[in-house]
Amino acid sequence: MALNVNAATVGAGVFLSDGFHATGEVKLVSAAITGQLACAGGRFERPDGVALDASAATVGADVFLCDGFHAAGTVDLAGATIAGQLACSGGRFERPGAWR
Repeated sequence: MALNVNAATVGAGVFLSDGFHATGEVKLVSAAITGQLACAGGRFERPDGVALDASAATVGADVFLCDGFHAAGTVDLAGATIAGQLACSGGRFERPGAWR
């Protein structure tokens, strides 16, 4: 695991963007984020599993997985509550070897 923020409460935004790079899972499961979750331009790598797990997270504004965002692995937002928009324009999502 590269970063574990499970069940954290953040009183503003979370910025994993603009050159952020994680090799291994980034976990935000059940996190409560008052502001935005910005991952624009971030790179998340875990080709054999979940690269970014924000399942059951609550985000009080927008989620940005756009503008150069790249996930090599699954992005999981199952059960997440997003008060604003979910922007994926210009994002790249891949799971090498996965067949569904």
